[in-house]
Amino acid sequence: MPLRQRLPALPIPLRPNESPVNLDLQALVDQAYSTGRFDRLDYNSELDPPLSVGDSRWAETLPKGAGKR
Repeated sequence: MPLRQRLPALPIPLRPNESPVNLDLQALVDQAYSTGRFDRLDYNSELDPPLSVGDSRWAETLPKGAGKR
């Protein structure tokens, strides 16, 4: 899954002969990020392993837009 794309919603089967329900993976990650207090971390340190140059430039724009850098 490319880093810059939204995570997909996956169909999750529950019971035979019932329609699957969609699990919105991006909404799940977003909720875990905010309720797990990951939004309060200092994201100024280097990543290990590092991002590619293109992804690093893209990621630099995210905290600025969210008021984090």
